[in-house]
Amino acid sequence: MKLCKRFSLVNAVSGLAGVLKMASTSGNALQQPSLQEKTFEAGWEKFLQSKDKWLEKVRQSLRSILSQRVQAGLKISQQMISQYEEILEQIARSQQATPEQRETDQVWINQKRQQLEAIQQEIATTLN
Repeated sequence: MKLCKRFSLVNAVSGLAGVLKMASTSGNALQQPSLQEKTFEAGWEKFLQSKDKWLEKVRQSLRSILSQRVQAGLKISQQMISQYEEILEQIARSQQATPEQRETDQVWINQKRQQLEAIQQEIATTLN
């Protein structure tokens, strides 16, 4: 959304304030503005002068927040890509392995499983 569209409300309120000011003074052209009108005008002018500063602060905050979120998303996606690459490399290595290597690996895995089961049984026996 363009900046001018964002401030159409501000412009509308400003125009309304002008119309109200003209309507209040149209009955008596020589009538002096009341203290309330002067206060409103002064406050409105300060608001119009400070709106650009506030908008820039809001923009900076949004940029910072979005930048942090984008960086976090990039970091996570890079980690995921790295993990998938590792998995693909492992698959490629296992596909290139000879049947003898696979059998040797399977025997080693079975031995480790049996050792772990024995340790688990010892722990269960000790705890009972």
